[in-house]
Amino acid sequence: MLFIRYPYVRWFIALLALIWLGIWIGLRPQGPALIGVILALVITALSWISPPGAYSWLITPTCSQCGGRLRWSIIQPDDHDPYVEEVRVICTRCGWSRMEFRNLVGPLTAGPAYPE
Repeated sequence: MLFIRYPYVRWFIALLALIWLGIWIGLRPQGPALIGVILALVITALSWISPPGAYSWLITPTCSQCGGRLRWSIIQPDDHDPYVEEVRVICTRCGWSRMEFRNLVGPLTAGPAYPE
């Protein structure tokens, strides 16, 4: 595993995307190999959106404050609405955290799903 500080994880994934793009352009794969390279590019793009994604076997993000390992947690800050959630990155050593994503409304509601 590669221990990479959290601010540089997306840069590393972008480098992997450039490598896949270079394979696609340089080798000109055909048939099943072309499908595999395109699939790898799509998975790499999704991993860039939500790091480390499919590359969690290769990349271990570390805290930029103390060097500890980071973990992702899905938290529902509002106990009664299952559609309101946050994805947080939390350091296991020092407690540093950052919100990656926040969904404020449910899929079929424009306001609160339950009366207060």
